[in-house]
Amino acid sequence: MLNIIPPPAELHLTGKKFRPSTLSVRKICSPGLKSEEYGLEISENKILLRYSAPAGLRYARQTLNQIRKLCPDGLPGLVIHDAPAFARRGVMLDVSRGRVWTMRHFKETIRKLARWKYNLLQLYFESAYASPGNEEIWTGMSPVTPSELKELEIYAATYGIELSVCQNCFGHLTRFLIHPKYRHLAEIQPGMVYEAWGRMSAVPQTLAPGNPESVQFVRRLLNSYFIACRSPHVNLGCDETLDLGFGVSRGEAGKKGLSAIFADYVGKLCTAVSEAGRRPMIWADFPMKHPDVIELLPKHLVYLLWGYDADTPFRSWCETIRSSGNEFWVCPGSCSWSSLFGNVARRQANMRKAAEDGLAGGASGYLLTDWGDGGHRQCWGPSLAAIAEGACFAWSGPVELNRDAIAGEAFGSIAAGQWYDRAGHVEDDLAAVGLPGLYADLHIPWHQIPEKQQTSDAAAYQALIPRLEKLHRDVPADVSSLLQREMRMAAGFAIFAAERAVLRREGRALELKSLAVRMAPLIREFQRLWLRRSRPGGLTWSSAQWRKIADEMDNIC
Repeated sequence: MLNIIPPPAELHLTGKKFRPSTLSVRKICSPGLKSEEYGLEISENKILLRYSAPAGLRYARQTLNQIRKLCPDGLPGLVIHDAPAFARRGVMLDVSRGRVWTMRHFKETIRKLARWKYNLLQLYFESAYASPGNEEIWTGMSPVTPSELKELEIYAATYGIELSVCQNCFGHLTRFLIHPKYRHLAEIQPGMVYEAWGRMSAVPQTLAPGNPESVQFVRRLLNSYFIACRSPHVNLGCDETLDLGFGVSRGEAGKKGLSAIFADYVGKLCTAVSEAGRRPMIWADFPMKHPDVIELLPKHLVYLLWGYDADTPFRSWCETIRSSGNEFWVCPGSCSWSSLFGNVARRQANMRKAAEDGLAGGASGYLLTDWGDGGHRQCWGPSLAAIAEGACFAWSGPVELNRDAIAGEAFGSIAAGQWYDRAGHVEDDLAAVGLPGLYADLHIPWHQIPEKQQTSDAAAYQALIPRLEKLHRDVPADVSSLLQREMRMAAGFAIFAAERAVLRREGRALELKSLAVRMAPLIREFQRLWLRRSRPGGLTWSSAQWRKIADEMDNIC
C-alpha cells in the first residue's frame, strides 16, 4: 500500500519493483486530459507522466516525488490516473488575531500546500496589513507589508498556488472602529448597545452601511491590496455583522429590512472589486439566515459556505445558492482555535461532510479555514494535521483518512501523528457529559460554577490528569525540538487547566495561589515558542490573555 497524500483517484499496483537508476522519465502531453488531471505509470525501463497542462504535470511530479520518498529501495510498478474532486482547493490562514506568521513559516506552508495539491492560499486580514494611511491601526502589530504580500504571491505562484486575501470590509473591524479617526464610521456609536454571543455589548464591530465614507474607506483599503496582489479572487468577508441594524441604521432597517441594507452596501463593495478586474466573494452566514438577500446581490458574487460542526447543513446551503446561479464553495474548519489540542472528531466529521455535501451540491471549491480566536494561542501542530487531512478531502472527496500517511507527510513521524490524535480525543469524555473543554473552562471566571453542577463533574476533570501527564511524558523523540516543545507546552497548559477545573468545582480556593504560580513558566515558554514561527507584534496581547487567568487565581483569596 502506498501512503500518498492526497490519495489518487485510481491506483493499480502491478506487483513488480524497479531500481530507480534503471528508469527514465518521459513526459507525454495528452490533450484529452483536463488541466489538473494526470496519469503516472512505472513499468519496465520507464516512468511515464501524462498531462495536458502545466498543473497536471506538476501534480504528476509531486506524486512521483512522494513515491520516491516512500520507496527509496525500489519503485513499485503501478498505474495511476488522478484528478481533483474540487476545482478550487484552498486553505485560509488567520493573520489578524495577534499572530502574524514569519515569512519563513509562510513559505514553508506554501511548499506543503503545493505538495498536497492545494491550489489556493487565502490570508485573512482585519488590521494586520500595513495599508498606507492606517499607520495608527497597525503600528506595533508586525503587519504583513505590501512588499511582503507581493513576495509571497510570487513565491506561491512558482508552486502553482494562487495567493488571495480576505479583508473584512463590514464586520470584525473593531480595532479600526474604536480609534477616534474611524469612530464615526461605526454602526454602534457611544450609548448604543446590541447583543453578541449571549450578552450585551457596546463595542463597535461593523461599519455603518449608510455612511458614504464607509465605502470610501473600504475602497482605499482594497486598493492597497490590489497594488500588491494580482489574485482574481477578493474575499470581502462580511460575516458576523452582529450589530447591524442596532445602531445608526436601526431606523432604516425598520423601513427597508436588514436584507436590503446588507445588499445595498455589499453591492457597492462588489462594484469596487469588479472595477479592479477581480471577482468578489463573501462569507455566506448572512445570506443563509436571510436567503431573500441573494436575489438582491450580484450574480458574479461567490458565496463561501462556512460551518464547523459535524451536522453543518452544507447540503441545504448548496441547494439554496445553486438555485440562484451563483458560484459557491464549502468552507469547513480545522477546529484548532480556542483549544489546546484541537478537536479531532469534530474537525474530521466537519471536513468530511463538507466534501460529501459540497460534491453532491455542486460546490466548485473547498476552502479549509484555520482561525485564531482569542489571541491565536493554539500551537501549529493540530492546524497542520487538519490541513493535511483537508487536502485528502479537497482532492479526493470523502475518502477514508490514512492516519499514518498523514502523520508522515505532516510531521515526518507516525508517532507524532498518533500523539496528536490521542491529544485531540482526550476531552471527548467531557463533551459526552456536557462539560466545557479544558481551554473553555480555563477561561470561565472562578466564581461562575453552574448551578446544576454534579458531584461527578470534578471527578471527570480529575480523570483526565493522568492521561494528560502521560501525553506530557510521551512526546515523540523523532520530531524537531520545536515540535517537541510545542507538544509539551500544550500538555502543560492542559494539565494546569484540568487541575484548576477540579479546584473550581470542589471550592478549594485556598489552593489557587500555589497553582497560579505554575502558570508563569508556561507563559514564558509560550512567548519563546511564539517567536519561532510568528512575529513579535501580537505577542504581548496574546500573552496577556493567559496572565488574566493567573492574576484572577492569585487574587481570589
